[in-house]
Amino acid sequence: MYDPNCRFDIARPEQSFLAICEARQRGTSALDWARPRSDELRAALHQYGALLLRDFASSLEEFSAIGDLLSPATSSPLGQVSPRHQVSGSVYTATDLGENHAIRQHHEMAYDLHPPRYVLFTCRRAPREGGETPVGDARAMFAKLSAALVKRFAERGVLYQRNFEPGCPGKSARETFHCDSLAEYEAYGARAGISFSSRGEGHVCARQLRGAVATHPDTGDRVFFNLAHIWHATNMVTAAAHFGQEYADKVRRMAAEDQWYNAFYGDGTEIEDEVIAEIQARHAEQAVAVPWREGDILIIDNLLASHGRRAFHSEREVLATIRGPWQRPYLPPQA
Repeated sequence: MYDPNCRFDIARPEQSFLAICEARQRGTSALDWARPRSDELRAALHQYGALLLRDFASSLEEFSAIGDLLSPATSSPLGQVSPRHQVSGSVYTATDLGENHAIRQHHEMAYDLHPPRYVLFTCRRAPREGGETPVGDARAMFAKLSAALVKRFAERGVLYQRNFEPGCPGKSARETFHCDSLAEYEAYGARAGISFSSRGEGHVCARQLRGAVATHPDTGDRVFFNLAHIWHATNMVTAAAHFGQEYADKVRRMAAEDQWYNAFYGDGTEIEDEVIAEIQARHAEQAVAVPWREGDILIIDNLLASHGRRAFHSEREVLATIRGPWQRPYLPPQA
């Protein structure tokens, strides 16, 4: 991806991970630069997992158009967990979670039947301190996991569970799925591979079985593509605390099947706490955090790179667009 008009660097050269392309002439149009290089962009993402464009210029429309170069298809916002709002067209806030809420490394919508192939971020206002969006090498992370753990997840998959009820924090079932009756939920679930049930007025339970290990459709690399470590009850205690200590205390007292969010092995058995701890540790080891600069554009291959968010305590505006829904198997693949 050589270009004499850019400085090219690798953030983690020993793993060939995270390419940084910096315009020599500040303010060069990112779209004009990227438009004739769509094939090179994909090749760079296959090789490096993620690409940071720095010192380029782009409007929100041009940022969205760069996403179109990779895939014109956008993923549906239905079923998404993180609170966010639309800014312009297919561009949304990256998340509306508060600034003190750090987000663990994860693959965007890995719980979904059609997760995005690409995630693009742009920084419109850089924080003075913190607020990075770390990216992690999924291939290296997979190689560091114990073989027994990988085999177990490859064979069983992950069962994701959400319980929506009055008083639970975060998005409501209505906000998440845009449904008003159990019949509507069931119709949506038939299309999205989600099983819905209800225990009474105001309660909706959503359960979805997904594969836990994926194969990249272009490179053939195997990656640990799931959010068990995010949805698991042990992580939810920390997540709930951001909404108030009373929520964290309630999560601690809840039975596994009553948790607002939880992840199980695909056969319904509970995932051991020490397994979740190993997954979280391997993800954290691979995280590379490059401080944001205003105008930065970060492009991620969602299967080859994870991303997260560091806490911050100043103004920050990072927007995102997700592209190229990937058709995945409904049931976990055979080991």
